[in-house]
Amino acid sequence: MYEVIENKIIEDSEVEYIENQSMGEHSIVTLIRCEGNVGTRFRRLVQGRLVNTQTFNEVPTLLKKMNLTREAKTVDGVLLEENPVSPFEQFSIEIAASILSDPVQTLIPLILLLIFPVIFLCFI
Repeated sequence: MYEVIENKIIEDSEVEYIENQSMGEHSIVTLIRCEGNVGTRFRRLVQGRLVNTQTFNEVPTLLKKMNLTREAKTVDGVLLEENPVSPFEQFSIEIAASILSDPVQTLIPLILLLIFPVIFLCFI
């Protein structure tokens, strides 16, 4: 069980939160997810400090205390054998995310790449 010690929005460049903790400190779990639409530079950071451990046999009792139920489902245990996203789709997603997150840094080189040949051909 973890006690939340940090819950805030950070920028994607703030990497100090995911650096390894020193051995003398309490165990800390760090969860980070995107905060916003595709290409956002903001992340939700939630950190927790380990306060208690439970054995697997104590889980039903813990769920009952928290008023939660567990559905009995079987899992076949099959993992994805390969990435379901093709390399072209992955490349397209990365380009779209970079354009949305920082359009100036991405679009200006693309525009210049298209304009320079036109300017060059005008002088020939």
